[in-house]
Amino acid sequence: MLQAKIDMPQLARSIKLWSKEFGDTNDEALSRLSAETCRQLAMKTQPWGIGAKAQKKISKAIFLDATKTVISVMDADQWSAVLKGELNALSYKGVWRKFTRGNILRSQREINGWIENHRIGGKIRNKLPWRQRGIAWHADVTAVLKKRRNLAGIAKGAWVLAGIDVSQKAKKKGLGVGVGYAKWAQTAATRAGVRGYADTIRNVYHPKMSLHNEARHTRSSRILKTRDIKTAINSAFKKVIRYYQVAVHAIEARTK
Repeated sequence: MLQAKIDMPQLARSIKLWSKEFGDTNDEALSRLSAETCRQLAMKTQPWGIGAKAQKKISKAIFLDATKTVISVMDADQWSAVLKGELNALSYKGVWRKFTRGNILRSQREINGWIENHRIGGKIRNKLPWRQRGIAWHADVTAVLKKRRNLAGIAKGAWVLAGIDVSQKAKKKGLGVGVGYAKWAQTAATRAGVRGYADTIRNVYHPKMSLHNEARHTRSSRILKTRDIKTAINSAFKKVIRYYQVAVHAIEARTK
């Protein structure tokens, strides 16, 4: 679980000034800031972005994870012979290559576990040598890939869910992340049973909020670097300050 705590006094003073001019309470300003932080953290979680391009990058990485660790057997007769112990080699690009019998993966659960066990820091960096790869029936590998793609974007989705939680806890409408934001990512997190949520520390003068992401891979520096967390929070402060400035100036212009 990763927890991002918002506590940046200098930028906070600027938000407090402009939010007061706008008419927000301290709690409302904090909700706006927390929601924007969730958006920024979702965008900064690798691969960057929350659109279709990011989703495709994750799906491609999932496919490569399988090809780097598992050999898919396409021929039904060959697969039957493998299971019966009648074959100790497979034809690959016209060449018969021996495989390790202890690496035969007989179920989708075994295939998924095999792939996951070879991930380091949320990624499989190098293709395994032939005899170290698992051997599986291609239809089972395809089914596993489909399931894994349905869970693409869990880490991003948990941040979105945390932003939605901010919205649900805010007394004023429109302060949190909308339920339709990065729907594909939040759906993945929900399917995986991964939570993203916000905790408010009640204090009339200095309210605080902690944003939580329970996605396991979020702890990996490859998925979300410390500098990216700082950048996300910094960007959130600046965007909210800018929002207040534009809104206040618009109000002033209308009242002249």
